[in-house]
Amino acid sequence: MKLSRLFETVQKASEVVALTEGSSGSPLKEALEDLIVLTPSGIKWALVGGLAVGFHARPRGTQDVDIMLASEGEIDEIARVLGDKFKKIRPHSLEHKRTGVEIELLTPEFLKIPEAVIQNIIETSEVHNGVPVASRSGIVAAKLFRRSYQDKADIEAIIRTGGPVDLSEFDLSPEQLSTYEQIKREVIGHS
Repeated sequence: MKLSRLFETVQKASEVVALTEGSSGSPLKEALEDLIVLTPSGIKWALVGGLAVGFHARPRGTQDVDIMLASEGEIDEIARVLGDKFKKIRPHSLEHKRTGVEIELLTPEFLKIPEAVIQNIIETSEVHNGVPVASRSGIVAAKLFRRSYQDKADIEAIIRTGGPVDLSEFDLSPEQLSTYEQIKREVIGHS
C-alpha cells in the first residue's frame, strides 16, 4: 500500500523517536491506524499537534498523537470504544497498549480555548486516509491561544510553506491577529 503524505509525516516523526529509543518500528503510525479503525463515526475529532503541523509544513519530532475533541463528555466514550487497544492513563490521555504511544485528548476546557473555535477547527479539518487533519488555518488559530515557543515555531513552519491561512472564520482577538501578522512579517522578512 502506498503511504499517504500523512503517513509519511508519521513515519518521519517516528524515525526521530526511534533514534532516541533505539527501535526501528513506527509506533506512531500503528497507534494512529488503530485510532482510525476504532474511533466511532459519531464522534468528530481532528488530528492536531506535531503530526498535523508535519502534514501541512515540515515534519518535526513528536512522541504522541494529539487529537482535538468538541467536549469533555466524549473522552469516556472514546476510552470505552478504544478499550481493546488503548487504556486510559490520565483524564486526557490514552496509551496504545501495543506501542506505548500516548494519545492526547484535547478539549476546549483542557486547552482553555473557546468551544466555537475548537468546533470550527474540527469542522474545517480535511480528511486524509480516514484521518481528519486540522487545516492550516485551524492549527494557527489554536496555536495563537497558547503561544508557547513550539507554537510560534509551528506557526512559522506553516507560513514558510506559503499555503493559505485564513483566520477570518475563527473568533480571534485583535491581539491574536496582530501576533499572527507579526510572526508572518518576521518569517517573510527572513526569507
